[in-house]
Amino acid sequence: MKASGSASMAVCKERSKTLRGFREGGIQVVVSSDAMTRGMDVEGVRNVINYDKPPYIKTYIHRAGRTARAGNYGRCFTLLHEDEDEVKQFKKLLKKADIDSCPTHTVPLDSVHSLRTTYDDALEKLKESVETETFKKQKMGFKSLSKRKR
Repeated sequence: MKASGSASMAVCKERSKTLRGFREGGIQVVVSSDAMTRGMDVEGVRNVINYDKPPYIKTYIHRAGRTARAGNYGRCFTLLHEDEDEVKQFKKLLKKADIDSCPTHTVPLDSVHSLRTTYDDALEKLKESVETETFKKQKMGFKSLSKRKR
């Protein structure tokens, strides 16, 4: 399985390349920020996985809306800690969208532990990517400020 990630600060050319690869089937999984997906319309997205609880119902609807386009069906999964408060908060959030039922699936702890190394590696790559993008953005901002002073 080939995966790629993209954030809102990524260069437009990089985001376009990622989305093109996804549309053409060369990339099966795209990990992205909410900001990056604004206006994104990719036909055939069947699943969205939220790796964090959306802070607002509008965010949840936007994320889930990447699936089920043009009358098609889609699924939206949200990964939550077993913490009762987090689950209650999420169900309360869903009620704001008139969603009364939400199936709960528990993932066995040993399954999660076996993925820890992969998760830690991906998190480190994401951290490096965000730092690089932040540096590029700051550098670009500095250049545009110095051009204006002339």
